[in-house]
Amino acid sequence: VDSAITFSDGVTGVIGPNGSGKSTILEAIAWALYGSPALRGTNDSVRSTASEGGARAEVALTFELGGSVYRAMRGLDGSGRAGHAVLEVDGRALRSGMKEVSEGIARLLGMDYQAFFTSFFTGQKQLEFMSDLDGRARAEAISRMLGYDRLTKARDRANEDRKGLEREIEGLEKGLPDPEELKQRAKDAHSKLDEAGKALEGAQTEHQEAAQSFEKLKPLKDASDQKAKRHEELTRRLETDGAEVTRLNSRISELRAELDDLDEKQKELDSLAKDLKHFDEAGKEFHELSELQKHEGERQRLTGQIATLKQNAKRMETRLRQLSDSEEKQSRQALLIQQAEEALAKADTTLRDLRENKVAREHGLAARITHLEAQRNEVEARKARIVQAGVDGKCPTCERPLVDELPKVLANFDSQIEQISREVSELTSQKSKSESDTSAIDTEETNRKALASELEQMRQEKSNVDALAAERQSLLKDVETRTKELDEMRGELEKLPSGFDQARYAKLREVGVNLQPVHRRSIELRTALERCSAVKRELSESVSACEVKTKEVAGSKEAMSSLAFSEDEHKKLTGEFESVFAKLNAALVVLERQRGEVNTASAILKQIDREEAAYK
Repeated sequence: VDSAITFSDGVTGVIGPNGSGKSTILEAIAWALYGSPALRGTNDSVRSTASEGGARAEVALTFELGGSVYRAMRGLDGSGRAGHAVLEVDGRALRSGMKEVSEGIARLLGMDYQAFFTSFFTGQKQLEFMSDLDGRARAEAISRMLGYDRLTKARDRANEDRKGLEREIEGLEKGLPDPEELKQRAKDAHSKLDEAGKALEGAQTEHQEAAQSFEKLKPLKDASDQKAKRHEELTRRLETDGAEVTRLNSRISELRAELDDLDEKQKELDSLAKDLKHFDEAGKEFHELSELQKHEGERQRLTGQIATLKQNAKRMETRLRQLSDSEEKQSRQALLIQQAEEALAKADTTLRDLRENKVAREHGLAARITHLEAQRNEVEARKARIVQAGVDGKCPTCERPLVDELPKVLANFDSQIEQISREVSELTSQKSKSESDTSAIDTEETNRKALASELEQMRQEKSNVDALAAERQSLLKDVETRTKELDEMRGELEKLPSGFDQARYAKLREVGVNLQPVHRRSIELRTALERCSAVKRELSESVSACEVKTKEVAGSKEAMSSLAFSEDEHKKLTGEFESVFAKLNAALVVLERQRGEVNTASAILKQIDREEAAYK
């Protein structure tokens, strides 16, 4: 994952959700400056989780300080253990090495890792205290964290100095000084100006000497840095190439040993050629006999099935002879059943007629009895009305008063009632006799039951005869089918090849069992020998690669020797260069301070001159 971030002038805010990498940006800046102490984890956790395994991790920070452009670079190899670091100024290497770069940054910034993090960094979740502060207190806290409080103090002190100078000038302007005091002040100002001029000349001399020393050491330092960088590159290359040569030599030894082993396997395979030939020939013959054995099994199966079919056919023929008259019996029984069914139908008709006649006769008697009883009831009612009316009643026939005819009319009514009662009694007797007399019906029912029983027996016998006839028809079809199957099996049996030798088959099986281990071993050897060409090809490639790497190692050693680099001399030169650089910076500071002193003394003299002019 490659990323580049440019911070423009002013304040930069980094905004994003948790886990998006805000703290990682600050951590990368701190790691570029101070190395592993600035990490939240270890060197193993520096690499991005999105990178592939074994990927390198690098960071570079470019910043400007004192008019020069510095670039701090750090990196780790794929293992996370070996690292490199370089500090450049204006495109030239100033320091190299993890520890050396950290020391150079500390000296350049004037603060170590702890001071840097205390003054410029605030850890994640360490600003929660500010939520309890008011606006003014929060601003003061942020100013302290950003170092603004020091600027505020410097500003306040400059304002105080300015106010003091203003008050001093105001006092000078308000009153004229004493001439003697003015002379003394002028003398003192000239003295201070002379001293400041001499000090300035000394500072310029020291600065010029320091600059000359710096310019003298600078090309030497640049050349030494280039050698150090080249030396580091050659060292890493020698380590990598040396390890590769060692690996290749080890692999070459393994491949040569594997080739020797393959040669032994080839010899072993050659020694098995005679047994393998015998195994193949025996296997071929065994396969042929195996095919014949399959046919032999089929032959035995067909023979057994033919014998079974013959036995079944014999049994079926015997049964057919036993059933030869079943169809005749079936026809005869059908005729008897038809006659019995006709007799039973006739008996049912007779029985139905008897029952219907008996019911009709009894219903007719009951109707006549009902009619007569109604007639008698009507006569009795008319008699009752006449009796109730008495002699004054009217004759039911002529409508004349009865008077003396009443007894005669009543006697006539009694005669009618008696006659009707006798008829009702006679009809009731006839109805009772008809209801109790069932002899004719009983006789006919007995006759019908006998006919029905006889018919059922005939039908059972017919069912048995039908089953025998059906069995005969089924047997005829089976005989036809079995005959056809028997002919087909005999045809198949004639087509089967012959020549199977059980003894020879057993002998060849024994040979196969005895030589099977030899066959399996040959397969193992041939499988192993398939790698021979690949091993030879890899050996040739490994030897060529080893020769190339060996030449590269020799070239790197020769380049290392011709480089004539000394780590101690480089460290010594780096120390001298940094010392001269520090002296140059210190001389520049002193020079600027002395220039300020001269300017101040000159300003005082000018003020005195103005005062003298005003005095005159």
